[in-house]
Amino acid sequence: MQTEEQKEQKEKKEPTLETVEEQTRIQLLTQGIYTCKTKPTLPKENEPQYQNRLQLKNEIAENAQKISAIIKTTPQYNIYFQPILEAEEIQLGKMTEDNIEECTKETPLPKKINQMNLSKFISLKSRYYKHTWKEQMEEIKKTQPKKTLQVFIESLHHMIQMLKTLEIKNMIHFNIHEKNIVCSTTRLLPVLSNFNLSFQQQELQTETAPENLFPDYTEYKPWPIEVYLASRIANIKEQTNWETKIITREEMKKWIHEFTESPIFVQIASEERRELLAIQFGTYFHPILNKTAKQLYENLIKTAKTWDLYGMCIHWLETWIAVELHEKITEYTFVHDFIELLKTVVYANPEARPQIEYIETAMNEIFTHVPKKIYAKFVAELTNQNNTDENNAHENNAHENNADEKSQEDEPLQAIQRDSEGKKTKKT
Repeated sequence: MQTEEQKEQKEKKEPTLETVEEQTRIQLLTQGIYTCKTKPTLPKENEPQYQNRLQLKNEIAENAQKISAIIKTTPQYNIYFQPILEAEEIQLGKMTEDNIEECTKETPLPKKINQMNLSKFISLKSRYYKHTWKEQMEEIKKTQPKKTLQVFIESLHHMIQMLKTLEIKNMIHFNIHEKNIVCSTTRLLPVLSNFNLSFQQQELQTETAPENLFPDYTEYKPWPIEVYLASRIANIKEQTNWETKIITREEMKKWIHEFTESPIFVQIASEERRELLAIQFGTYFHPILNKTAKQLYENLIKTAKTWDLYGMCIHWLETWIAVELHEKITEYTFVHDFIELLKTVVYANPEARPQIEYIETAMNEIFTHVPKKIYAKFVAELTNQNNTDENNAHENNAHENNADEKSQEDEPLQAIQRDSEGKKTKKT
């Protein structure tokens, strides 16, 4: 007979898909909701590639299909989004070791594919994108440094239009994470994917919303302080009566400290700034101390419209650092003003957080008035920063292939708008 210790060791060595995916909802989120995906199909000329993701049949898969159906009611939705296009039952012949491209580390599915009960899975078809937007930006910085800032700003403008579209649908993506922002290689613009955790705003009002919508996770980058606190409320609701549980000053102080000292804030904010933020948030939440957990939750969800905007600004700040543009902040006023604009969203108290329209207008104001000589100097420094033999070869090749864009690259960066077909139109 096996001892309890032997049983535990066996379970650790042979995790099943069910145990891996049922541990916590946030684990699914961070480790790639689906289990495996097939290699993309070989398209005909000028046609997009597609992929199929193998995923357990569960509420998360059902939610992704529901949200995708809403997304697909948007005209030309593929410019902005990567929804699920089709869902079908698994056919064993389609899922073999030869055509599986990627699987979760916990369960090496190709080795066990013939032993699985495929009736528990569903195949979700979507467009295929090879790189994330962050990966594409890092590549552009290496090979075409002149275009780095231009693509960075165009992408942000495109993302703003994307979030405005979600707002019209009364939808919150809730997971603006680098893995979920892929890149269209034809337009070099971001495309938003993974709607597993998305929801419509009215769902926040349901009785089971805290435990159903807010995973227990303390350091997830795309989420503002309201979401972090709501996840704490969800824990309370599962353990006690949230209608009578009083939130104390000590609890709130602890939660705020954990949030402001999370890795993303350590990356983008100085120690002094984080200390000021802790004081700022403490002052902001002071009026609702000594109220019940339910009353706190009702206050937290009032700012839900800005949660995706927060996640977007966090990701753009993180990418700004990743492509090594942060060293230019103090040298150029327009760069400094742009980064401060993003930080305004991240550092603001929840109810003071700017709306999408404000960010769009402020961006246009910053970049439509950059003197040509100043921008040319900035571009020259980006090019010199990458002045290696290998990168020069890439740059020369890119120059030959993009000669028709040269005049635009040398001009001061302007606010770029795109129509519904993705064509460039400069705002005058």
